[in-house]
Amino acid sequence: MLIIESILVYTTLTIAMFFFAKLGEKPSQMQAVYNAIPIILFTLVFGLRYGVGVDYANYVMEYDEWFEGLTFTEMLKGDFEPGLVVIIYLCKLFHWPSYMLFTFVSFIQIILIHAAFSEQPQLRKYVYLAFIFLGIAITDFTNAIRQHIAVCFFMCSLIQIEHKNFGKYLLLWICACLFHKSAVIIFPAYFIWRNRSEWFTNTIIQTAILIGCFASTFFDILPALMTIFQKLIELVGYGNYLDDITNLTFDKQFGFTKYIEFFSLLTIVLFSNKIKKHFNSDLVNIMYDLFFIGICCKYLFMGSMLFRRMALYFIDFYFVFYGIALAYFKDTFKESIKQLLPALFVYFTLFVTYAKQIYYCETFTGAYVTYFQKSWHETKDIQREELIDSMGF
Repeated sequence: MLIIESILVYTTLTIAMFFFAKLGEKPSQMQAVYNAIPIILFTLVFGLRYGVGVDYANYVMEYDEWFEGLTFTEMLKGDFEPGLVVIIYLCKLFHWPSYMLFTFVSFIQIILIHAAFSEQPQLRKYVYLAFIFLGIAITDFTNAIRQHIAVCFFMCSLIQIEHKNFGKYLLLWICACLFHKSAVIIFPAYFIWRNRSEWFTNTIIQTAILIGCFASTFFDILPALMTIFQKLIELVGYGNYLDDITNLTFDKQFGFTKYIEFFSLLTIVLFSNKIKKHFNSDLVNIMYDLFFIGICCKYLFMGSMLFRRMALYFIDFYFVFYGIALAYFKDTFKESIKQLLPALFVYFTLFVTYAKQIYYCETFTGAYVTYFQKSWHETKDIQREELIDSMGF
């Protein structure tokens, strides 16, 4: 039952977002409305979900109990950064239930992703498609929600790097820090990409690096990495994890989809120079660099929740540039068989990944249930507890 509901909701939402984003690409009297519809739909569908992710119950408990009756100043003394505290305070001020917190979070996430492509509107629909079908929106963005908001502010700031507008970049960086202090590590990005929008151009070297990172998943390199990056770990606020290695690691799991995912990413890397040339945009170039660093971190840090959290500012560009690659292959697949086959493979991987997300949605708490479907809440709570037990928390 939940799988059927999940298929209907997530698929219908994705199609609707894709359709209206396409309508919103060209100037018209209805352009603002067309662009607003995907934002509204995503906000409602994802904001009203119940019991998705490991952190969901903790946020609800903190909202309903720990913050109850506190002043804004008292809230700031807790563990949450000021950005989320402001949202919680506003929701509490109007006596709204906890689902309004997640509705605000969903709204901020999607509107920042939307804004990141304000100068490349033709790419939005593909980024939306990758965002949901790769499972990033379904499960990933429901955990570490503060940091994911910080990542979205970072995405939005890349346009300012392209335009060399340090003032606006600084403002967006401060906003990111207000939601998660780990955002301090992305400050140098402006100076790294301000005068040079692409650093990774040699696909042969990139292929060798990516294969090396993928090969590292078969070895236990985490203890060495912990020793090297201990000071940085403490700086960004994860030092408390260093005392208990059981909180750092989880099982590495490989299957059919993991291998085809790797080969699809390798395909994108091999076509990266053509993709960048096709769009001829400094923004796309910067996003590719972040994407490449991210997918390397994705494999290099596989098995470590700690390191993956630290590298989230790169790893999240996985779905962003995957969406850009989908747009490129859609534009060029008719040119030759050399374009058609990789295009089919990249799209095939997308749909296989989505099918896996749906098939295992109950296992990973991604099954769609709204806050108002009370009869399913106990089932969702059991699924969450089983997921936590399987992760060894």
